[in-house]
Amino acid sequence: MPVFKTNLFNNLSPDQNRLLSKSLELSAKEFGKNLQSELSKMFDGFTPTQRHLFREMMEPSKIKLSAFQNLPSGFDYFGNMNKGFETLAQHGWFISLDWTPLEMSATAANCFLSGQIDKGNKMMVEHFRKLLDQIQKEARIAFPLRHRILEKAFDAHRRKEYELSIPAMLAQVEGIGEEIFGEDVSPTSQRPDKIKARKKYIESKLDDGTKKVLGSYFFLITSSLPINASPNGRKKLSSPFNRNLVLHGIDIDYATEINALKAASWLQYVVSLK
Repeated sequence: MPVFKTNLFNNLSPDQNRLLSKSLELSAKEFGKNLQSELSKMFDGFTPTQRHLFREMMEPSKIKLSAFQNLPSGFDYFGNMNKGFETLAQHGWFISLDWTPLEMSATAANCFLSGQIDKGNKMMVEHFRKLLDQIQKEARIAFPLRHRILEKAFDAHRRKEYELSIPAMLAQVEGIGEEIFGEDVSPTSQRPDKIKARKKYIESKLDDGTKKVLGSYFFLITSSLPINASPNGRKKLSSPFNRNLVLHGIDIDYATEINALKAASWLQYVVSLK
């Protein structure tokens, strides 16, 4: 389900919002001891998506509690989580908040940060192979008029005809973006006015709690990334997969499974912003 349709934190009571803010301000040393008990007080009021996210966020305190005991008191757990989102995007991957385990995405991000590029890509490829049907389903529900085109794109992917599936998905993201952000507001344009329009849209959708926990995930759409880099900026970025190079016929070596799955991850990310 697209993230914005779940109203992540808009339905919380004032007391729940107060507890949420208090929990987010806890240091890493306090995290393992206090966060779970604080959040349990408001857990009954969460939507299914909220519960999924916070179970994932609390997982390190249950599995690797000892790892948190030696961290400095100023360690920003949620800031580091968001840094992981940004790292993955710089390597062409856009996780699903509904379906990607946060521990897995953090592990993959650490692989990229430590130079283990192949290992990080392998993790993400395996994840998005399993997620492909769900991405197609959510895109069909959110944008039913695009169903026939997307169905052919996904069918081409399953036949390993990446020469066809990748440009089709990238082109549909452009149209989907304009439906979301407004006419003539491309999801990839680096013009300042287009970036400003996308930022304004995201800000209008986020409540304070979501912005604090997951802000950088949603604001990726306003960032300069490999997928949307302009001709002048793309040489400086981390991933060679770029929509301009593909759709303008410059890159003729794009047709690989990894790029096809990156395109699918980009599609699901933009769809989730509806």
